[in-house]
Amino acid sequence: MVDTQKPAFIGSNADDSDRLSLISAFVNVASLGSFSAAAESSKTNASTISRRVSRLEDLLGVRLFNRTTRRVSLTEPGRLYYDSCLLILEQIAEADAMMGEFTSAPRGKLRITMPVAFGRLHMVDAITEFMIRYPDVEVEANSTDRFVDLVAEGYDIAIRTGSLQDSGLVVRQIAANRRLLVGRRSYLERHFYPRQPEDLVHLNCLRFTNYSAAHWQFQNEREIRDILISGTMTSDSSDAIYGAILKGLGIGLVAEYMCHNEIASGEIEVLLPEWAVQPEAKIYISHIGSRHISPKVRAFSDFVVGYFRRRDFPRWN
Repeated sequence: MVDTQKPAFIGSNADDSDRLSLISAFVNVASLGSFSAAAESSKTNASTISRRVSRLEDLLGVRLFNRTTRRVSLTEPGRLYYDSCLLILEQIAEADAMMGEFTSAPRGKLRITMPVAFGRLHMVDAITEFMIRYPDVEVEANSTDRFVDLVAEGYDIAIRTGSLQDSGLVVRQIAANRRLLVGRRSYLERHFYPRQPEDLVHLNCLRFTNYSAAHWQFQNEREIRDILISGTMTSDSSDAIYGAILKGLGIGLVAEYMCHNEIASGEIEVLLPEWAVQPEAKIYISHIGSRHISPKVRAFSDFVVGYFRRRDFPRWN
């Protein structure tokens, strides 16, 4: 359970809502030994410093200083309070300095979620290069083909494919990509080669659930066709579906970045090449919010976009 109680040095009333400024005035006087020196240090006047200290004494109900016309000295409770307040201000200064480091250079832990196949084939090298360039960033990279809620699950960055809905995230396209309808020649020779999208109802369609488990959509220069398909296997793993296709179990929709080598070698064939699979499956990097983006998030986003641009990804298009 979250503790919602305020820290002891912050009051609950409007009268002491600026307690920290009162404490700063008190610590300055105690450290420098006079109200005039504290005023000069804080670039204000002695009467203002005196009023702040008096107000703090009223709030606490104790006298913090013994005052004479010639000198100022701490009372016993004043000494105890000074020691505690000095520690508080030092901790605040350290915390501010730490935040300054986070806003000036990429550092700290960066949590990334990415699709399994794309991560395995392309992101591992990109992340490695990034970590060499930014050694103060610790990366936690997790692969999954399910949709990950960045806020709910505490991730900084998501690599995603497909058509993205408006989610309030900052989204940048990494690369174009196509989904292809493919099958192994041995399977197609046992059955038949489809000539039009409607022929797919007679074939074993292996379905990656992130694309669609029931309907596949195709578009040519003239029209869009939506086909109700069925098959003996569905999976939320693109690797599992592609593995089954390579074994000759059936046909399926596969991202081009996964299958281009097997297409080039003739191990699998692209079906209905005149029909484009819809919707498009571009590859994106996304993160939360556009204000106060941490340097590690900004650096990684810029690096990944540049990484794939330099490689003219996908090279086989």
